[in-house]
Amino acid sequence: MFTALVVAAVASLGTPLSSETSSAMSFNYVVRSVKYSLGSAIGGLILTPDRRSSETTS
Repeated sequence: MFTALVVAAVASLGTPLSSETSSAMSFNYVVRSVKYSLGSAIGGLILTPDRRSSETTS
């Protein structure tokens, strides 16, 4: 949501410079990619079984 607002804020300034808009969209892409990567890593940690508990009970 935040990243979409950044692009909308830059576009609403009314500046004729397309470099600012493309820069904001590039920033949006990078932040979105980082969020997806972090979400995947956290999901993997949550779904990975805890092997320490099986080692102590055997």
